[in-house]
Amino acid sequence: MKRIATLTAVLVTVVFALFVLRETADVVTLASALHPTFGRVVLWCLVSLYALCLGVPTVLFLRLRKPLAAPASESAEEFDRYLRQLTKQLSRNPHLAGVPVTADRAGVERAVQVLHGRADACINREASLVFVSTAVSQSGRLDGLMVLVAQTRMIWRIAHVYWQRPGLREMGYLYANVGATVFAAQTIEDLDLSELVEPLLAPVLATVAGGATVVLIPIATLVSDSLLQGTVNALLTFRVGCIAKRYCSGLPLPERQAVRRAATSEAV
Repeated sequence: MKRIATLTAVLVTVVFALFVLRETADVVTLASALHPTFGRVVLWCLVSLYALCLGVPTVLFLRLRKPLAAPASESAEEFDRYLRQLTKQLSRNPHLAGVPVTADRAGVERAVQVLHGRADACINREASLVFVSTAVSQSGRLDGLMVLVAQTRMIWRIAHVYWQRPGLREMGYLYANVGATVFAAQTIEDLDLSELVEPLLAPVLATVAGGATVVLIPIATLVSDSLLQGTVNALLTFRVGCIAKRYCSGLPLPERQAVRRAATSEAV
């Protein structure tokens, strides 16, 4: 099972790399058509951006501490030692300045709830930015780029809220979700959702607007299509943020499938 998971992760990484390479070539070709120098500038800007997006997880992995491994049973003596160590870490967190942290489960959970509030604010801010930017943009390639930057920055900020990074396995799973979201942002634009929205809007506008239906339908379809794309991308960003919050919190983690279900429910 572990070998299958590793091969799947490698396959997803290769597919995502090929996808990014293809989109980069298309963008650079378009920029070079305007002017060769502009094409080179765009190429180096994109390369720098990709290096930043890859460098952030690396720096995050090396700089922040790894979450403590929780014991299997809460009744064991190891769990009390785990709570003391976690309390010591939380008391050093700058986001908990002035918040008393006691060495018991209730005290730790109260402190973590404060951090959850800060992480939720970060998730809401980035998801709102993704909603506005992808709703206004009518380019799938640009949508994917904006989602990649926003989610990478969001994970970085959430990790610094809790002041500890996910484990290596959790980080790989987390960025696999980021890659899937970027791919979805590109694909949504190609689906042409206006074909689904227009038949639903036509009867409503015919009842409300009467003779102005011919003028209003294209406008309403465009607005609805943009809002729907922005909403889907924001929802996926919420989901990635909720997964990152659970992996960075430091409390005992449920199974991956449970994390995925809980993150989806919280995002909705």
